Amino acid sequence: RFQHSAFAQRCYEQALAIYKARLGYDDPRVSRVLHNIGVMYHSKNQSSVAMKCFTKSLSIRKTALGDNDISVAESLCWIGNIHRENDEFEAARESFLAAHRIKSLALGNDHSECAEILHNIGVVCDDLGLYSESLSSFREALVMRKANVSSAYDVNEMSDICDTLNCIANVYRAKMDRKRALQFFQQSLNKRARIVSTTLSDDEQVPILLSTYEDVIALMKVELKESTDKREITEKIGSLLVEMAMLHDHRLNKPRKALTYFQRALQVFKQLKDLKKIGQVLSHMASIYVKFADNQKALKCFRDALVLEKKSLKGESLEMADTLHNIGNCEAKEGEYEKCLDTYSESLRIKTSILPTEHASIAKTEHCIGLAQMQAGN
Repeated sequence: RFQHSAFAQRCYEQALAIYKARLGYDDPRVSRVLHNIGVMYHSKNQSSVAMKCFTKSLSIRKTALGDNDISVAESLCWIGNIHRENDEFEAARESFLAAHRIKSLALGNDHSECAEILHNIGVVCDDLGLYSESLSSFREALVMRKANVSSAYDVNEMSDICDTLNCIANVYRAKMDRKRALQFFQQSLNKRARIVSTTLSDDEQVPILLSTYEDVIALMKVELKESTDKREITEKIGSLLVEMAMLHDHRLNKPRKALTYFQRALQVFKQLKDLKKIGQVLSHMASIYVKFADNQKALKCFRDALVLEKKSLKGESLEMADTLHNIGNCEAKEGEYEKCLDTYSESLRIKTSILPTEHASIAKTEHCIGLAQMQAGN
């Protein structure tokens, strides 16, 4: 990456020298190269050098193209970003407001680029403690972003909406309006969860989603202290912890982190004495212990889950059959072939009473019985 950056810098500087010599210092093409050099230095965390480039480019653009040219707005946005990074919030606000005025004239008030600038204005107003102005900007940006969505499956567009929802929630939290903050965090969580579930190859959204889960849980814990219906809120917290655990396990491939969240969820459901949920969490934990090749812990969790399933479920179920199958797998790994054959057989009996004869789940258990018979025979 460093070699590419160094090569790009040499090319930019050569182009700049040629343009200045042939076209003069105030040509728009000079401003374009200066702008690109500014972007390059910003990516290298050299903000002061980047700011000089953007400021010079802005000056040329205003002189050559006029104060209302859209390229002037582009420069102002970059200058605003650097001001905010340097905690110069009022200067950032002024830059973004000027950029928004120009882009609104050029593109129309409802353009997606105007929504992005409004979002940035909301951010710096929040930094300045101007909460009413911040909320106004965020809400306007939210309406525009929703109106400009081309597809519910467009990750970038939906992610932008979630970002604005999170920002609105954070402002309400700063204003100590926890009810509204929770409302907007939950909207963001639901939308981003859908993004994550429909983009299995893109895990960039997962850490952001997990952060929103933490925000929602933190606010729910505060709400819990003041609520009369503590059970409902506690159940929601437990369910959110399970969802977080699943994300850590299946999307981020962090089973140990997932186990931590499952253990937290387990304590919540134990407090509620929710036998069914306790059993489900124990089954998830057992599956992680299987990944760790810790059959003893996995076996204990599966067996405890089975006891709870028998207590909480009415009659025999596929859930019980699957747990029995998993217990059989653990027993087979421990070399207890006679025992696992009995367990597999019980699982098979339940499956055949519920499922069609040629169901894949029945075939899976039949296969395991065959393998165990071969091992027992040896």
